[in-house]
Amino acid sequence: MSYGNANYGQVSGRLSKGVWLLITLALIFSLVIIGGAIAAVQVLSGGGDKPSSALPQESIGYLELDLDPSASQKLSALSFISEIDVEELDDMKNGDGFGSLINEGFASDPELAGMTYEEDVEPWLGQRAGVSGLMVDGEPEPIPVLAVQVTDEDAAREFLESPGVADESSEFTFTGDYLVMTDAGHLSSYEAAMDEGSLDDNEKFNEAMSELGDQGILTVWGDYAALSELEDAQVAMDDFGVEEDFGLEDDMANAYGLSPEDYADASAAMTIRFGDDYLEMYGVTVGVDSPVDLSGDSAHLIGDLPDDTSFALGVENGDVLANHAWDQFATSFPDEAQSLVDEAAYEGFELPGDIATVFGNSMTISGGPGVGTQIEEMANYGTSGTVDMGYQADTDVERLNELWFALTAGQDVSPVVVGDDGNVWRMTGGQSYLDQLTDGGSLTGSDVFQTAVPEADDAQFVAFVNLDDFESMYLDEMPAEGRSAVESIAAAGITSQLSEDGNGSFSLRIVANN
Repeated sequence: MSYGNANYGQVSGRLSKGVWLLITLALIFSLVIIGGAIAAVQVLSGGGDKPSSALPQESIGYLELDLDPSASQKLSALSFISEIDVEELDDMKNGDGFGSLINEGFASDPELAGMTYEEDVEPWLGQRAGVSGLMVDGEPEPIPVLAVQVTDEDAAREFLESPGVADESSEFTFTGDYLVMTDAGHLSSYEAAMDEGSLDDNEKFNEAMSELGDQGILTVWGDYAALSELEDAQVAMDDFGVEEDFGLEDDMANAYGLSPEDYADASAAMTIRFGDDYLEMYGVTVGVDSPVDLSGDSAHLIGDLPDDTSFALGVENGDVLANHAWDQFATSFPDEAQSLVDEAAYEGFELPGDIATVFGNSMTISGGPGVGTQIEEMANYGTSGTVDMGYQADTDVERLNELWFALTAGQDVSPVVVGDDGNVWRMTGGQSYLDQLTDGGSLTGSDVFQTAVPEADDAQFVAFVNLDDFESMYLDEMPAEGRSAVESIAAAGITSQLSEDGNGSFSLRIVANN
C-alpha cells in the first residue's frame, strides 16, 4: 500500500534511546535555542507539505515543530533575534552546538557510539516533524503517530535498520516526504486511517488553522469532543477536599456550564511565532457555544491609564464573569456555596453581588513608572511611604463605598486614599497616584503597549508589564552571562477575548527593545 509516492515497511526499530528520542530532542533543541530558526532564515521558501499531510484525519490531537516556516516568519525571526544581545548563542547560530548535543547522546550509548550526527542523521533529517494521537479499537488511550520530514528516504531507512537503533517495539513507513513511526502492531491501524484521509482533510483542524493565521515554529491542535471522551482525562480535586475526579467533559460542565453538544464541533489551536520585535504564543478556540454573553459594552479603563504606566491588569465585563463563575460553583458545590453566602451575610456582605461589584464592567490594577524603585527601597531599607499603585472600577460606586467603609471602619489605612467621579471608584497608595489616575492618559497610544497587547480595545483580559521599569530590582542579581539577553527584553503582555460567536483567542508576547 502507498500514499502518494509513499512506500511502507516495518523494522525492529523503536529508537532504543535512539529514533523517537533522538529526533524529538534534536528538533526541540533547535527550537528552544533558536539556532534552527536563525539557520532557516537563509532559505526563505517555507514550502512543502506539513506533517499534517502524513497523519490521519481521525487524529484527536496534533503537535508540529516547523524549522522551515513561511518566509515572513523567517524574516520576523531574524528581526526579533537581532534585537536580542546573546553572545552565548553564537555557536548555536552557526549550528555547532546542535550537532555537538546529538553526538554526546550517541557517545553515551554503547550501541550507538560509532555514529555521528553529521554522518548518520543530518543527511536525511528534514526541518519539520509532527505527532498526533489516534484512537484504535481496543486501546483506552490514543496511540502516538510520529511524522518526521526526510530529505533522503534511503539514508533514513539505513539509519533505522542500523544495529542499536531498531528493536521490536515500533514500525515505520514513508508517506510522501515523511517518515512515519508508530507502536508495533499499529501500523495497519495507521494505514487504515489514512485511507479515510489525512489531517489536512479534517474540517475542525482546517477551521482552527484558518483562525490561527500565520503558523510559527511550534503549533498544537486538539479536538475538544474527542479529548473529552478519553477515559484517563482526569483532573484530581483532592486538594479542594472533593473526592470525585473530573474528566474533561465534567470540567467543561462544572467550570463553564457546557454540555457535550455545546462543543461537539469545537477545537483549539496554539502556535509560537515571531513578529519583527516580539515572540508570541497565540491560541484560538473555535466552534464553542459561549456559556456567557459578553457582548455588552464596557468602559475599557485600561486604555485611559497614564502613558507611562509600568504595569497594568485589566478585566472587562468582570461582573458578568463573576456571576457566571459563581453560578457554576454553586451548581457543582451547593453546600459550600450556601455556607459562604451565610458567612458573608453575617458580616454584612452579599454574595455573589458584591464580588461582581468589585469587578464592575471594567476594572484595572496598575502601577506608575516609579513603583519598582519605591518597592525596592521599602524592601531594602524598611521605610514606609506611598506606592504608586492603584485599583479602579467602573461599577456601582455607592455600593463599593459602603463595602470600603465596612471593611475599614475604625482603622487607619493611610496612606491609602479612595475617590470616585460618580462612575469610577478608585483606590491608590497615595494622593499623587490617585490624581494621575483621575487625570487619565492614553496608554493604548504607547508603542510598547500596542506591541505587547494587540487588540486591547476588544479584549476581556489584558496584562502588561514594562520590564524596563523594573530592571533595577533584578538585573544586578542575574548571572553576567545572561544579563544582556534579559536587558534586551522591553515588555511582556497577555490578552484574551471571546467573540459573540463563541470563538476565543489569547496572546502572550515578549517584546524586544528596538
